Amino acid sequence: MQTGVIQRRAVERHRYDTHRRFERERLWTDLLTEGTERVDGAMHNTFEYVYKDEDFFFQGQSLKKIFLDGIQTAEEIVKIRPEFSIELLRRHIEYAQFRAQIAFFQSDQEGSGILMHMSPTPDSVLSGQVDLKAYDKSRKKTMVRITERTADGIRVTSMSLDGGDRVALQAVADMFGAEIPDAATSEDILAMNFLGHMQDLKGERPSKVIRERYDAAMKLQYGGEWYAGRQDSKILDTKLYIEKFPSIINEHVYEIEQIRTKYGVNFRFTPEYERATYNFLAAIEQAHQLGTVVGSLSDAGDAARAEGKEYANGDCPIASTMSPKEMLAKQGIGEKIWMHCPFCGAAQFGDPCASSIMCTECEASVVNGEVVSTGNGGKKPRVHANNSETIVNVIEAEPTDTQFEAIIKTEFGEHAILSDRVAIGGTVRCIRDKRTDIILQDNYILAA
Repeated sequence: MQTGVIQRRAVERHRYDTHRRFERERLWTDLLTEGTERVDGAMHNTFEYVYKDEDFFFQGQSLKKIFLDGIQTAEEIVKIRPEFSIELLRRHIEYAQFRAQIAFFQSDQEGSGILMHMSPTPDSVLSGQVDLKAYDKSRKKTMVRITERTADGIRVTSMSLDGGDRVALQAVADMFGAEIPDAATSEDILAMNFLGHMQDLKGERPSKVIRERYDAAMKLQYGGEWYAGRQDSKILDTKLYIEKFPSIINEHVYEIEQIRTKYGVNFRFTPEYERATYNFLAAIEQAHQLGTVVGSLSDAGDAARAEGKEYANGDCPIASTMSPKEMLAKQGIGEKIWMHCPFCGAAQFGDPCASSIMCTECEASVVNGEVVSTGNGGKKPRVHANNSETIVNVIEAEPTDTQFEAIIKTEFGEHAILSDRVAIGGTVRCIRDKRTDIILQDNYILAA
């Protein structure tokens, strides 16, 4: 009997350790990928998906479902936010790309083909017709996705080309024997399937050949040297740039694990997460300059702040929990939703249909569009209607415990409760699991 208990506990421990290792590996990948978008350089990432039953899967989750859910969500948003209609159109086109990738996998039995898609910044955004505030208009970035067949699925390499130059994009299309009509819109280009063969690349990687072709066209037009459409001192492959220092990545992953434990599913929307990410990128830059990090990641961040350095936000929305949907977003696929905090009015990425979110600026907690925690911003609360600047509501009263109960149960589960503990400077309001007494969140400080 006792032997059976020991064996069962050993199995349970093994499962737990396996799950923890899997979660950490996924977080490592997620944080590395986000870093590649925020470092000022050319983005270059690779993802692999497994094929099964007319679908591709990432970490066991269906991509087809993600695409269809994205279309449905965009349809609901457009009903109240017409300016997002361009994103609804792009969701449909991206689903068509997904179907093209399935057909490519099924037909390319020898694994010798290449399928490429190009996703320019929407014309309507660049022209100022709509302002989704979800694209970097200064870089006019085109996302390029290169699909290759693997033994059990596909490998997708995602890269960025700055400038949105039509002549240079046509030079890339020439590699595939295709023509981009002069009148083609950004969505027309997005919908094009470019098919080629590995044998035409003479042993070079597709991404390298495409980038060099684009840059050669830029040089021919404007002179000088180019890298992924960029002409500055920060010419680099951001993934290799960060991966050069695995010990820094490991330290950053550990810190984010602590933040995730403290805040739960919305950990990415906290100021602590943003500070940690800034420190991480500063430490990577310092390590490249000095060969090592002087002090901690926090020290590197403080030094960078003192110099006034900035690290851009990621080009894609940050989900509350990382998932295959986030992996697609890193390739420029998915909803690009822009919302305002209904308390302080700060603009940030987020799904306006989400049930709860925490503002990164003022730390206000919002549930179903209503502020239930005013955070520490101290700004005049306001609510935006349909992304306008019209103030439609002002909240003066402090949130009640009942309102807090609603949000913590949404974020932490039905067993989460409010609790207080004594601390230096005042009473600290905690969120605990009433079954285990474990503190789930420990950051709401009441006045002494």
